Amino acid sequence: MKKEELLAIGAALTKTVRKYIKYSENLFSLYRGHTNSSLYRSRRDMFQQTMKYRPYTIDHAYQGFKIGIGYCDGLCVAAAVLASRLDLNLTEKCYISIFAVSEGLTENHAFCIIHQDPLLHTYKDNYLVSDDIHKLGLKARLKNGVICDPWIYKSSYLSDIDSHLGHAKLYNVTGYYEGEIISKSFSFKIPSNSKKPYKKIDDFESTMQEIKSEFFYTL
Repeated sequence: MKKEELLAIGAALTKTVRKYIKYSENLFSLYRGHTNSSLYRSRRDMFQQTMKYRPYTIDHAYQGFKIGIGYCDGLCVAAAVLASRLDLNLTEKCYISIFAVSEGLTENHAFCIIHQDPLLHTYKDNYLVSDDIHKLGLKARLKNGVICDPWIYKSSYLSDIDSHLGHAKLYNVTGYYEGEIISKSFSFKIPSNSKKPYKKIDDFESTMQEIKSEFFYTL
């Protein structure tokens, strides 16, 4: 597939997820000057509701949908779940997988990659994929790969990771991208049906509404 097609999927996922989970609670530049406000404190209290769910689980992401709050891991799971429920006009297999930036036992950040590598799709949890995010973008099997990074409201070509990090700099969070890249064993094949037209952003949003309705029904 052309990398432009994968970027279109990533951009639509990012836009849709951020419509329903508007704020990155640990993106502190968004709250500069307001950390003592009642809004900030109430949102921090609400976020505690998500902590009873394990990271990188569907329940964790659904709770984020419910209250509109999330960290990078929950946002990534939300994007992956949404992608797994779509029905796109894809002529080739395509996957969305979650990875983390790790320094020792600390995970600094999580993001999704939209790609066509079936091996990457099967990696176990905490498998070392790359020494750093720059080398990740140089891997031949990811030459058309796209990083879907809803935490900073951005999707980019992996081959243009410097531009992506330039966007992260706007939020003063480039340090979170420093470290080894490990898999999180949370990966979906993006469904396809060539008999149906390529979905527009409105269709992504209607699918998200279906996911939310299904979740609230089962609470």
